Amino acid sequence: MKKNELIPNIVGAIFLAFGIIAIINQILLKDFVAILWFCYVGLIIIGVGFLKKNKFLIKSQLNILLIPLIIWGFDFLYYLIFEVSLLNIVDYFFLPGPILSKIITTQHLFTIPLAVYSLRFIKSKTENAKLFSITQVSILFILSIIFSNPEKNINWVYHTPLNLNLPFYSVVWFIVVFGMIFITDKILKKI
Repeated sequence: MKKNELIPNIVGAIFLAFGIIAIINQILLKDFVAILWFCYVGLIIIGVGFLKKNKFLIKSQLNILLIPLIIWGFDFLYYLIFEVSLLNIVDYFFLPGPILSKIITTQHLFTIPLAVYSLRFIKSKTENAKLFSITQVSILFILSIIFSNPEKNINWVYHTPLNLNLPFYSVVWFIVVFGMIFITDKILKKI
């Protein structure tokens, strides 16, 4: 098997396995609404994208995840250095809890570099990946509002971890998320 076929298959299997394990873990923890997290959905779609050699699916998820996961990684490194979270994003990782949940959470650190590196081995087209990204985040926003509550705050649909008390928060949420999608899409087109 050639490298161009082997790497996407291995990477796809890794992402798909992490996504499925993440969802099963949440079901076992009886935290059903947590399966709506962008990251969990993204892991599965990225995994399928690599296994099907479909760059469109992969880029659609990178559009959603790239900036938030870079911010998460920054806050994680900050916590490792200063033993406190700067952005109140990664605190949960350092609290006592199930080890499997901690292992799954490590995907925040490798998803972007592994997916971006491995994209080079896939040659399919990616037209309008951002439209799929926008549709997906809109659907997940609605589902998160319907099935979660402000305490769970799935996908930060109720407030930011910084609790900024922004007026018209839902409008701000869409502007920020859509902005990140458009910025990431432009960046990925140049890579």
